[in-house]
Amino acid sequence: MPRNIYLSIYPSIILFLRFIKKLYFFFHFFILKTISIYLSIYLSIYLSIYLSIYHFIFTIYKKKIHCFRELKPLHVLFSQCLNFIGRLFNATATTTMIFLEVLISDSPLDRLTATTVSLSLSFSLSLSLSLSLSQLNCVDRHAEKTPHKVALIWEKDEPGMHEFVTYRQLQEMVNQFANMLRANNVRKGDRVALYLPMCPTVVVAMLACARIGAMHSVIFAGFSAEALTGRIQDAQANTVITADQGVRGGKKIELKKIVDDAVAKCPSVQQVFVYKRTGADVPMGPKDIPLDQALKGMPKSVCKPMEMDSEDPLFMLYTSGSTGKPKGVVHTTAGYLIYVSTTHKHVFDYREGEIFGCVADVGWITGHSYVVYGPLCNGATTLLFESTPTYPDPGRYWETVERLKINHLYLAPTAIRLLLKSGDAHVRKYDRSSLRILGSVIVFTTIT
Repeated sequence: MPRNIYLSIYPSIILFLRFIKKLYFFFHFFILKTISIYLSIYLSIYLSIYLSIYHFIFTIYKKKIHCFRELKPLHVLFSQCLNFIGRLFNATATTTMIFLEVLISDSPLDRLTATTVSLSLSFSLSLSLSLSLSQLNCVDRHAEKTPHKVALIWEKDEPGMHEFVTYRQLQEMVNQFANMLRANNVRKGDRVALYLPMCPTVVVAMLACARIGAMHSVIFAGFSAEALTGRIQDAQANTVITADQGVRGGKKIELKKIVDDAVAKCPSVQQVFVYKRTGADVPMGPKDIPLDQALKGMPKSVCKPMEMDSEDPLFMLYTSGSTGKPKGVVHTTAGYLIYVSTTHKHVFDYREGEIFGCVADVGWITGHSYVVYGPLCNGATTLLFESTPTYPDPGRYWETVERLKINHLYLAPTAIRLLLKSGDAHVRKYDRSSLRILGSVIVFTTIT
């Protein structure tokens, strides 16, 4: 009997909920917006005044000499509070709308989609209302939990040569590098241009910049001096990090010479750190600092990460310029990390303990996302591939898969087209049984 009663009144309940939805829609867009604006301003004034007083008392208590320099202006606190409360109102209202959609939807697929979106909004809300620390996500928590797990595998250009870097070692390297940057007056918001080969140093430099709140701008180490000049000038970078030479496909690239030609036209650059990749003797100017000397004596244990808001910039990356002037794209802290960690885990179906091999260069967004930030955020072991797919022969990828027992191989369509010309002999020559997923930008194949 109760079941029959429920079935008889179910249509009425659905109609009533749809009416509530329409009523809520009207209330939200014509009334709640007005209320939220006035309430946000009202709360922000009181909250900003409270925070300024609290910060002043806290600063005096800590006995800091230059306390007034550290005190945030009232209008800055007011703006931050207004932004905080506005996000809270909008996210709450949107999530409520989606939950109503879940209740009245007739399709199970629609219910699933709406539930997923609402959960995503809730997760995004929790991030937007908190401080996002990329270093805690990508390095520190893994160094604490699994310190001896391999974070980076550096597959050098020389065939058969590789090095391992554990999460504890990576943490120490990043801390030391970040302390060095701070000691050389690199601050939050500064732009740092990276013109480096595929090696652990480029990953450490990226993470060190993120740790202190500086924006890294990685520039592909195959670009000319003219291309490098345009990107440094546009970003107004004050620091450049490069190497004496790059090694790729058995050939040496004179990176330092290219940087010298570019920096001569970039007055914003104050210092150039030079990493020794080959140990070649390169000319050093007044702005040049050997990286090994700059790191000497810098502590490896502690470098407090800069607290970053979810919408603070993490890095900037320039387009190739093939269709016009290169455009610098800024990626923010929380949104980018959520995207790359989620897609790395679910789109690539990464599983704990697997070795993830993306052979892209970090000079491109694919390298940023699936060589550095995505795998490290998920605590994976990621590959740094310095060479080319055809050096010393077209079997280089598959020899690397066999030797390092790689489980995922993610490569570009151009590499696939290049390798197709060489036939199957170089592929069948090596044991590829460790491979579970072979991926490209346009297709994924699960190996069974």
